[in-house]
Parts: sequence; C-alpha cells; structure tokens
Amino acid sequence: MPARKARGSVSHLPIRDVKEHLPKNEDDVPYTNNLNQFMNMHNIDQKKMAEALVCDYSTISKHRNGKSPIGWDVAQMYSKYFIYEYDLMIDAFTLLTGKNYPEDTLHYNTLEPGQITILGQFLNQQKCVKFFQHDKNRIYLTSTMYNHYIFKNAEDWGLNALIYVEGNHTEPFKNIETFYYDDYQYWVFLKSPIVHNHVHAKALRNLSICKIKGEDIILAGALYEKPKRNSQAPTVYELADPYFGLETSFLPTAINTDAIELDWATPVLSIITNPSASGINLEENGAEK
Repeated sequence: MPARKARGSVSHLPIRDVKEHLPKNEDDVPYTNNLNQFMNMHNIDQKKMAEALVCDYSTISKHRNGKSPIGWDVAQMYSKYFIYEYDLMIDAFTLLTGKNYPEDTLHYNTLEPGQITILGQFLNQQKCVKFFQHDKNRIYLTSTMYNHYIFKNAEDWGLNALIYVEGNHTEPFKNIETFYYDDYQYWVFLKSPIVHNHVHAKALRNLSICKIKGEDIILAGALYEKPKRNSQAPTVYELADPYFGLETSFLPTAINTDAIELDWATPVLSIITNPSASGINLEENGAEK
C-alpha cells in the first residue's frame, strides 16, 4: 500500500544545517499510563487488588500516577492478577514504565511508540547522500511492536534514518503522495558524529555514512583507516564498496576514495527491509501515513 497523503514536497538540506534538523521531544498531554487505563476501563477495584496482591494501596497509586516505575517483576504480578481474576489477557510488557528523559518527574509507558526522523536518502544512481529540507512536515519511522530502537525511551539514543534508493526499480523520495514506503530499505544510524564532527570508532570496518572534509559531499561505504606515515600526518581513510557482488558500486568513479580525509563518519546500525512486515510504519508529524 502507498503511504497516505501528505502536504508539500521535500527538497534537499545543506549539510551545514543538518544539526538543526532534530526531532522534538514530548507532547504536553495529561499524564496516564497503561496500568491506569486498564484499571479504569475494566472498573478494577484498587483496594481489592492491593489485598489480593498483599501490597500497599499507596504502591498501586504511585504506579498508576507515574510516581514510581513499574519494573518487570511488578508488571508480571499485575498481568497475572488481571488474567486470574478478570480473564483479561494483558501483556506484562505493556505495563512497564520508566523515565524517558533524565529530567522527567514521572514514569511513562516504556513501550510508548517513538519516532526516528528520516533525515534524507542515499541515491545509489548518484552515489551520494542527500539530506532533506522540510518546511513544516517531517517524516518518521515508528512502531507499536516490541522493536527496541523505535520506542519513546530510545529517542535519546540519537537515532536517525536514511531512505536507500536503489534507483533502477525505485525512485527518489519526493513527497508522501507518491511514496510506496514498503518498496524501500531504511538505514538507521547515529546522529551524534554529525553534530559533533567526528569519526565514530564503530564506523571503521562497517557500512558508514561519511562526509568528505571541507566538501558538501556525503558518501556511503565500508570505512577503513589508513596507516600513518608519521605522528604528525593527518588521519586518512579508505572508503570501499561494502558488499561483494553489488550490481552497481556505492561510490562515484569521479572521486578517489582510496585516501580521503573526513569531517565525520557515522555507522549504519541497522538496515530495515520490508518495514510493514516488521510492524514499522511511516508517519508524518504524528499522524499515520
């Protein structure tokens, strides 16, 4: 199925502005969590629940109001109670709560869906990465399944994504209206090396996204550090095609990537294929697309 309609189109963002293109944090909404919602929905008496579980009434109140976190053991205890006493099949995972951010005063649903902003796309035909320029609309990857890196409390890990555009059978992203998101792969990567301008240690010997020093050129490939001739010599890298048997190279023939200096390099941590089969959706500005 194609992604549903969005407004406007996307142009490319100058590399120098990518640091400002970061996702927003929490929405200003009244607090609740899954435990509280389940108990209200099914009219579960808190006093009877405390007596049956041999725990303080105030402990359940703190869990319902987010004053205390719900860990795995407690979540299992509540889940078993709902099953045995009310025949409600409530997964213990959905009851877990914790702080999404260090400054939070309340504990939120741990499995609350998060967002990974898609910053741009790797254009295989052009052999380069292009970042997006969004006017108002941003596109995200999100999931309600147990996908550890697309949940709210994982947003501080600093993950972003690129669309991989193969080029022969898929077209570059232009707008949501014509985008069939299941036809594409998505590369998940760390944004901190881009923000702080450094080569991440895990970028070496891995598929990585790399910016050539002093140039508005971003490439993708397997990154290797070249030996230094002396301690004063600059650090030089080699960028190679990451896989054997590629039909077309990831790298442009016009650029010698055997010995290059870099402003930054960030590793590709995961490649998402067939996203809908993995429970991963494409959204824009919080509304499902």
